[in-house]
Amino acid sequence: MNMQTVDGNKLIEVKNRIKALQEIIRYNQNDKIGYSLSQHSARMHGALRDIMKPAEFLLLFPNAPADADADFVPENTEIAAKQTTLAAAIAAQPANDPGNNYRNYTVIPIQNRIAELQRQKQFSIDTYNRQKLKPDRPLTETEFLQLYPTPTFTAENAAIAAAQTECNKLDAFLKSGPYPQYPAAYDVDLLAGTASYP
Repeated sequence: MNMQTVDGNKLIEVKNRIKALQEIIRYNQNDKIGYSLSQHSARMHGALRDIMKPAEFLLLFPNAPADADADFVPENTEIAAKQTTLAAAIAAQPANDPGNNYRNYTVIPIQNRIAELQRQKQFSIDTYNRQKLKPDRPLTETEFLQLYPTPTFTAENAAIAAAQTECNKLDAFLKSGPYPQYPAAYDVDLLAGTASYP
């Protein structure tokens, strides 16, 4: 504690500095952070309502599904199993099959399932190619945040913290005096690290 006599000009300077720091805090909180968050929120609500753009679709899904890729592992696995079953069914087909009952009830359903799986894969590829040119759905919230992450405001938060710290020091300085036994005396050590340090 270093109590020293402080003149009125110094007190006015400290009070003006507090007002300036409060304006820095207000500007960063309301004008920068608040405005950016409201713009981001408005953009997100618009994106959740409107159809996504082709560029956004390509950023989210850069690779088209391909038949040999991991995109169709379940379908390819089932097709391979069905082809093995089909080969065994054809090999076990009786030579004399009146009315083609064996073929109609054993072989054709397996062939139909294989063809259906092939169509499912082709449908997925065609859908991707169509969506790539003209998407037909809006972004989901997760997709929007993946493309447009919420700003972090590191610089603004640092400026707010620095201004708040200095403001607290200046406020503590103003509250440190005057005492009845020390008229016009304040603890000037509390001004250390502020713009008003003597």
